Order: sequence, then C-alpha cells, then structure tokens
Amino acid sequence: MPFNVILCPASHLDAVRNYELSVEKPVKIAEEERARLRAPHHGDIRVWGAKSKVQWDKAKTGDLLVFVRSGAAFACARCLGTQDNAAMAAHAWQAMEWPYLFYVEAPLAISIPVVQMNAALGYSPKYKIRQLLVLTDSQSSALMELMQSSLPVHTSR
Repeated sequence: MPFNVILCPASHLDAVRNYELSVEKPVKIAEEERARLRAPHHGDIRVWGAKSKVQWDKAKTGDLLVFVRSGAAFACARCLGTQDNAAMAAHAWQAMEWPYLFYVEAPLAISIPVVQMNAALGYSPKYKIRQLLVLTDSQSSALMELMQSSLPVHTSR
C-alpha cells in the first residue's frame, strides 16, 4: 500500500479541544509569526499533534489520519507533512505537550463503529485506541476497504 493509516484517539478532553481548534478549523498564523513558528507553508494550517515520537517517526506525507472517539471513527484527513515543532504546538493549543506534528488537509466526516473497525484490524471487539498507532500495510488495506464499503451509494434516476 502506498500509504499507511494512522489511528488517532480523540476522546480525551484535551484531544477533543485540540481537534476542534486545529483540525476541524484551521489555525490562523500572522505573517510576522511565520518564521518564528517555522510554519511549513503560507496561509492557515490544520495540525494534529502526538506526544510520542515512536509512532510519529513512522508517518509520512500522504498517510491517512483516522480520528476515533465515542466508539467510532468519525473523521479522516490526509497528512501533508510532519514536523517536530513545540513552538507551533504552543501556538495551536497553548501547550507544548504534543510537539510531533502532522499537517493535514481539511477532514472528511466518516462513521465507522469501533467494533467493526476492530474486527477488520484483527483486534478484540473491546480494544480501545489509547495512543497514536500507525497501522501495518495489511491493516491499512483492511481499514480502507471497510471505509469504502461504508460510503453511501448514490443512484441516479
């Protein structure tokens, strides 16, 4: 598979807030702040952060982040790039806890129950995503198949 799927838990209060502040809505960056923050491109950005470098190091441009909370995968966004940048984390969330950044496209809404996702990934039905997880190629393929089969079918009349 040319890209991996990255599961992103977004159910903790801080994660819900961060998702709303920087993925759902873009982060505004004033031109005079751009150099200090080492912003990767001009314009507003959407960003997600990780605490652990171990899984983050496996990520690459083009990967698909899948956000999970309240028993379902609820959104996905393509990774535009990564950066270790505590200053940008502080700008986005007023905290430097999540310095390992993913710059992402605007998210797409999805709705896949965790029980179905766990079955596709070979996990126990009760498995809970507690930390960022880069899926293997076979798991990424299985989740992409599940996501495609969950899309609504439109028929023309």
